[in-house]
Amino acid sequence: MPDDSFLTAKQVMTRYGGIAEMTLWRWVNHYDNGFPKPIYVNRRRLWSLSAIEAWERLQAKQRGGSSQLSAGSRLDLVPAGA
Repeated sequence: MPDDSFLTAKQVMTRYGGIAEMTLWRWVNHYDNGFPKPIYVNRRRLWSLSAIEAWERLQAKQRGGSSQLSAGSRLDLVPAGA
């Protein structure tokens, strides 16, 4: 079984350039962008690092970019038609 690390909401927000809490909430709840859903442990939201990385690779592939994202790189996630 693979060892998986988890990121807190603060770490996820920092990973994408310091996005706001509301932006993260929208990615999880409203946009059909496939952003991974968190798990809840004692009311804390945690995201699987492997799921986040898989989502990043998919986003890069869909945009025709590299599958490698540098640490701290920011993805522009504007929903289609916005």
